[in-house]
Amino acid sequence: MDQIQESLEVSLKDERARLEKKVVNVSQFAGPEHLLQALTEIRALSLQNKVPFVRGDEFDCQYGEAQGGWLSRFLMPMHDAEYWDGRAQRA
Repeated sequence: MDQIQESLEVSLKDERARLEKKVVNVSQFAGPEHLLQALTEIRALSLQNKVPFVRGDEFDCQYGEAQGGWLSRFLMPMHDAEYWDGRAQRA
């Protein structure tokens, strides 16, 4: 268990059962639809009264021609806790 996960579990104390761990390996994404799928799954956990603990692995990998090209796509979900699914803004 790493320090971040340990701190989270300590802060949740009696609600550890609500903690749902998920690893998202961005280097395996073929396109934006895979990021949308991951964000939708994370949102579903929240709607089930779970506390998503998401680890983004290799989120600075290449997308298109740009190294770290995925980073800009994480700004809205990380800053605003929302994302655009192509039809609506989701929280």
